[in-house]
Formats: sequence, structure tokens, C-alpha cells
Amino acid sequence: MVSKKCLKNIVFEHDGLVWMPMESNMKISKILCVSHTKDYGGGEKCLKDCLIALDSSPQFQVVLLTPEGILSEKMKTEIPVKISKGIGQLDRETNRLWMLELLLRFITSFFEVLYYGIQQKPDIIYCMSNTSLFYAVFPGIILRKRIVKYGFF
Repeated sequence: MVSKKCLKNIVFEHDGLVWMPMESNMKISKILCVSHTKDYGGGEKCLKDCLIALDSSPQFQVVLLTPEGILSEKMKTEIPVKISKGIGQLDRETNRLWMLELLLRFITSFFEVLYYGIQQKPDIIYCMSNTSLFYAVFPGIILRKRIVKYGFF
């Protein structure tokens, strides 16, 4: 975990990217983080540490949009969390109507991301995975927000 003392010198470092503190008169960056999973594994632990470090910095405001589950429960005490009804994983093996569920989830999540994009006014929409990107890309384009996706395609 990154301490607040450390954040005075380096806000965040990952894969060679270093964000240095901004001057006090600079604009605060707002980040809407979209995660499709409700589970809590290695990637989500890293996400938690990064979002807490960013949110504890005066230069960033972070909001997490995720389905209800272990991840949202662990994050609620650390940063603002919005529970999504549309974003989530499909169970294609047991659900014979998974294509219909995909369509319903896509429509619901489109309006959720659009709503929180208008309400929170983020500068960046950060997507944790390709699935998160699938749910957030069209609302992000409509809102003309920078969309950042973690990792490689």
C-alpha cells in the first residue's frame, strides 16, 4: 500500500509511467473506473491498491462502477463505489439464452455508464478489461471522454 507521504513525491508508478504531483492551482482529474467482475483476485487487488493510491492524492477523484460482490464490498470503505446492474459476466455454459442476456446487459450498462459519466463528469474512463471496455466504449465516445484500457488486447 502506498502511504500519503509517498504520494507527495510520486503519485503512481506502473510499467514505466510516473505521475508527479501537480501544482495546487491545477485541475483535479476525475476517473470513472469500470470493472466487469464482482470477484476479488490478483488483478482486482492491484486495481484496489492503485485506486486507493490515486484517490488519496489531492489531484485525483476516483469512482468505481462494478457489479455487486466481493470487489464492491472491499472497495466501499476506501473509495466511492457505484453498483452496476448491467455490467457483469455471462455464464454461457449454463445459460442457453446468454445472447439475450448479453443484449440486455449491453443496453443497461450503456445507460449506466452514460448516467455516471454525466453525473461524475470524469476526465478519464478507465476499463479494467476487454469486457469492461465493451460496456464502456460507446458511452465514452458519446461523452467524448478519454478511454483507457489496462493491459493488451
